[in-house]
Amino acid sequence: MLSERWLEKAEEIIEHIKKSQTENVKRAAEAIAKSIMGGHFCYAFGTGHSHMIIMELFPRYGGITGMCPMFSTPLNQFTRIIGDLGAGESGFLENTEKYGRIIVDDFYTIDENDCMIVCSHSGITPVAVEVALRAKEKGATVISISSIVHGKKMPARHSSGKKLYEVADIAIDTGVPLGDVMIDVPGLEEKIGPGSSLANIVIANMISCEVVEIMMKNNYKPKIVPYPGLTPNAEEKEKELIKEFRLRVAKHLP
Repeated sequence: MLSERWLEKAEEIIEHIKKSQTENVKRAAEAIAKSIMGGHFCYAFGTGHSHMIIMELFPRYGGITGMCPMFSTPLNQFTRIIGDLGAGESGFLENTEKYGRIIVDDFYTIDENDCMIVCSHSGITPVAVEVALRAKEKGATVISISSIVHGKKMPARHSSGKKLYEVADIAIDTGVPLGDVMIDVPGLEEKIGPGSSLANIVIANMISCEVVEIMMKNNYKPKIVPYPGLTPNAEEKEKELIKEFRLRVAKHLP
């Protein structure tokens, strides 16, 4: 069955991350924990389906206050397919590297005390590479999440000639194969069954768990998004984390 073949490939990806990327995840978590405990942010950016990692990190149940999504609507809301906020507009902006500079510069003030996670399966998307480069120029620690094998086999599309994993201070490899899709289908030229979203979410949650562990070891109690109805005083805790998020934003406004 094709579904079973996809599950086998999914298991291979998770095993790859477990065996080869644990140390990189730990390094990323240490940098992120340091930023958040210091009152700063770990920003997260991705385009297309890579933006799922933004939603996985914060805000969501179990998410850590101090993670900060960098969300560009045209790059992430392309499900209208045609017209305004359609696939054409999203594709154009993904390939417009100056748009990445605008996103970083028009967002909050980013400096050497912050971290930036940039997620891109290919690692060659111009806007993603530009965001990473601009964040590095501002002194932030840059963490990339991409398929290294895909990045190495494809030519760079950013004018710098660099790929995302080459820009990053810490490069996490998803282990997803070239082209993302993993399953051959008899009679079809196209493959099916992408693996990047699975890998991104696995890595995002590994990072989050590791960050919390580091914080607790340092006697720092993070503010975590509670689950209403299950977490005691969930509404009060949510008000506290929103207040803390606002204070961090205030410190990072231009």
